[in-house]
Amino acid sequence: MKKTICGIFIALLMTAAGWAVDVTREVSIIARQFNFLPGKIEVVKGVPVRLYLTSLDVTHGLYIDKFKINQKMEKGKLTVVDFIPDEAGEYEFKCSNFCGLGHGGMKGELVVIEPMSAMPKMPGMEEMQHNMPMHH
Repeated sequence: MKKTICGIFIALLMTAAGWAVDVTREVSIIARQFNFLPGKIEVVKGVPVRLYLTSLDVTHGLYIDKFKINQKMEKGKLTVVDFIPDEAGEYEFKCSNFCGLGHGGMKGELVVIEPMSAMPKMPGMEEMQHNMPMHH
């Protein structure tokens, strides 16, 4: 997680400096009766996301209504989904292909954070900003 945040921080600095940056957050999601691994995913608003999807047992589906994703996840097959989260918030994802009696409880959470929230806090930075004179 720290490595990801550090990479995003550098990309944000490079973007602010006017350099072209191609950063994609890559996440592997494994489905099995009756859960997703990981069950919670954190991404940054505006940063492209690439999901690598697979199932360990039966055919599942990944459904994220907010981002119009509804992708079948077949046993032993790798499927790739790309999207750009354009709104911060917490969004449920769930299995969209009936996979057995526990299907209804097969859910996870996608957390989309604002870009500035992803930047590491530097010790004393808030105090320094607070003490800076305001210019009008």
